[in-house]
Amino acid sequence: MPPEKTNSRAEEVKALRTFETDVAEALTEGKTSSAKIFIAENAKPRGEREQSELPKPPDHSARNKLLLIMAGIVAFAGLVVFVSYLLLKPAPRPTAPTTTAGKTIIAIDSTKTININGLTQKKTLEAIKQERDNITLRLNAIEGVTFTQVNNDGFPIPIDAPTFLLKIAPSMPASFIRALDPSFAFGFIGLNGNQPFIIFRTGAFEQAYAGMLTGEIDFYREAGDMFGTSENSMPVLATSTAAYFGLDPNTRVFHDVVVKNIDTRAVKDSAGAIVLMYGFVDQYTLVITTNVNTFNEIVVRLKRSRLIP
Repeated sequence: MPPEKTNSRAEEVKALRTFETDVAEALTEGKTSSAKIFIAENAKPRGEREQSELPKPPDHSARNKLLLIMAGIVAFAGLVVFVSYLLLKPAPRPTAPTTTAGKTIIAIDSTKTININGLTQKKTLEAIKQERDNITLRLNAIEGVTFTQVNNDGFPIPIDAPTFLLKIAPSMPASFIRALDPSFAFGFIGLNGNQPFIIFRTGAFEQAYAGMLTGEIDFYREAGDMFGTSENSMPVLATSTAAYFGLDPNTRVFHDVVVKNIDTRAVKDSAGAIVLMYGFVDQYTLVITTNVNTFNEIVVRLKRSRLIP
């Protein structure tokens, strides 16, 4: 065999052996590393080993924090809305005076209770005038006044129309008092001052009309003072019989005045301004107040509450 071929064969074998040796060494080192890793893993506690084998959950802390902040904002906004509702919601409207059938006589914006138990006629009028002078009413606002007396059990109860009329004008004809329904309304309306008004109801128009016409002077003499203010002084009654009963046209106290097709009776001061007037706005309703403007406003309110057509 030629020497060149022998040398070439030897180098090829040597090269092959070298490659195989390298592969074997690499495999040996790999096996050794795998064995080391396997031994190290087995040396760990079981729980730690299992935990290390599980994938880590994604970190949602930022998202949870954002959701918590948003929930807090929503809760705060809800609290603000609730508090605003409590502070800004309109106050419930006070209970209006009603007829014996439960129908509203006139809508009111506020209410006041005056206990007149044991008060004389003079003291009752003073209590009414004191309320008139002390209240502050916005334009066209109405304060309804409820008068009470103590019953046999010691509790204050509202009085009816005949009892109220006897308190302020005890000389009124008995026929007129009997003609009144128990329900009535008294109050003040903010219209160029605090203007008092009375609304009586009747189921016997002819009897009530005749009784009021007969007793108008007594009503003015006894109760007229509570309608007067510093702006509208009430005329003093003359002492003559003709003037007292309104027979003398030059000195009579009450005058016929037509207000929007309603016949009324009115007292005028020295300047000719009306300071007290009354009129039946229908067959069931009598309005007593201070002047034409107040009278007209009361009529509008009565129509609005559908008490009168």
